[in-house]
Amino acid sequence: MGVPGQSGPEPLEKILRRTLRRAPLSGRTRREKVQRAWAAAAAAAGTATGPDLVRRTRVGDFRRGVLRVRVESSTLLAELVAFRRAGLLEALQRNTEGLLIHELRFELGEAAAGGDERDAEEATGKGS
Repeated sequence: MGVPGQSGPEPLEKILRRTLRRAPLSGRTRREKVQRAWAAAAAAAGTATGPDLVRRTRVGDFRRGVLRVRVESSTLLAELVAFRRAGLLEALQRNTEGLLIHELRFELGEAAAGGDERDAEEATGKGS
């Protein structure tokens, strides 16, 4: 069945694209998308800390449009809060189609790669 105003059937590719854009993302897919967007935003940030910003931070919770990012040092935390938050948030909003990020919060904590309990639950399928 075609779309009103169009002659002939609508291409399957368009239907799938439109449907997938509207479909909610699974928790794991959503988290991966946020992590990729954070890595891209952090890598392009051009901060005085250099390209290792990705290594020195870690995506934490993402709920209700608020993304929490763990930062390994208080010095870096202060820089991000005072000078980089707006630019990073803008970059995140550009790179996360389908996810609404309206606030970016930084917190001091372990930023090293590795899992926390939530990551382990998601990996084993026991998480929400």
